[in-house]
Amino acid sequence: RVSCEGLVPLLCAVMTAVGRLLQQQDEQEAARQQQQQQGATGGGSTTPAPPAAGGFGLLCSPRVSESASGSASSLMDGSSAAGEASIIEVYCGMLLGFLVRDCADLAPVVARQLEGGSLQPVVGAVQRCLHFYVSTGAITEHTKSTLEELLQHLSSCA
Repeated sequence: RVSCEGLVPLLCAVMTAVGRLLQQQDEQEAARQQQQQQGATGGGSTTPAPPAAGGFGLLCSPRVSESASGSASSLMDGSSAAGEASIIEVYCGMLLGFLVRDCADLAPVVARQLEGGSLQPVVGAVQRCLHFYVSTGAITEHTKSTLEELLQHLSSCA
């Protein structure tokens, strides 16, 4: 059995830091898009802005816009720092989720160390991961069931 004593704080800290970074990038992108829209209404014509990298990340993290969509290839742009950060956030969340599932006494410990004092960041990360893999067809039924069961467990802990 692996000791979670040092692992949980590390994963929580990384997940929180990356989440803040993505949030800052989303806010900057929203401000940039707003400026472009204001410039367009001022008589000039501009090309519509591409979707924010932080808005979706590689794992379809709907941070800025809930309704935007894109092809899997556009989401898989490995040069995107926001996309890479999104992957880090999601996998930290998944690791924390499985640790909480396997060690029931960890749920409140993890929640206290995350933004908002709840497991919601972990739940969101697992949801984004599941959504991405289902939407790209890159998941087996067994893995899909495992992630769905993990989400049910995490929701019951909240």
